[in-house]
Amino acid sequence: MKKIGQQAYGYTVAGNLKDAGCGAKMTELFLKLEAEGRTQEQLEMLDRHRQKLLDKIHADEKKIDRLDYLAYRLRTEKREKEADGRNSHGKDKRSDI
Repeated sequence: MKKIGQQAYGYTVAGNLKDAGCGAKMTELFLKLEAEGRTQEQLEMLDRHRQKLLDKIHADEKKIDRLDYLAYRLRTEKREKEADGRNSHGKDKRSDI
C-alpha cells in the first residue's frame, strides 16, 4: 500500500487538498505532519478546514434565503398589481351610475 502523500489511483493528497480549497502552506504542513507520523494533528487540520467550509456554506445559504425572500416579495407584489389592474379594468361602468 502506498503512503498517503504518494500517488495512488490517479490521486494525490496534495491534489485532493488543493481541490478542497486548502492553500499551499496548509498542504505543505499537512505533508510534513505525514512524514512525521502526526496523524492526529492532520485530522485536526482537516476538521478545522471542514468547519471553515461549512461556516461559509451556512453564510451563503443565508444570503440565498435573503434573495429568495426578495424574489418572493417581488412576485407577490407583481401578482397583486396585476390582479388589481384586472379588477379595475374589468369593472362594469354602468354599476357606478
